[in-house]
Amino acid sequence: MFIEIEENTFINSDAVVAVELITISSEPYGETYQWVFYTSSTGDKSVFHSQIFDSREEALRWFENIRFSLEKG
Repeated sequence: MFIEIEENTFINSDAVVAVELITISSEPYGETYQWVFYTSSTGDKSVFHSQIFDSREEALRWFENIRFSLEKG
């Protein structure tokens, strides 16, 4: 099953092996957050990034919405 992690960026949920929430520092505006998806693919296209979120809570809510798709895959 393919899931959209960024506008016009889809990944195969069967290939996802790990997911990480990273903090991006963007001074002076504060911190932003982004999900990193690690896949079992080889080569340059093995790591994908989600959209950027303004708060940790927003990022966690977004992930909760797609987590079901990852688990189904």
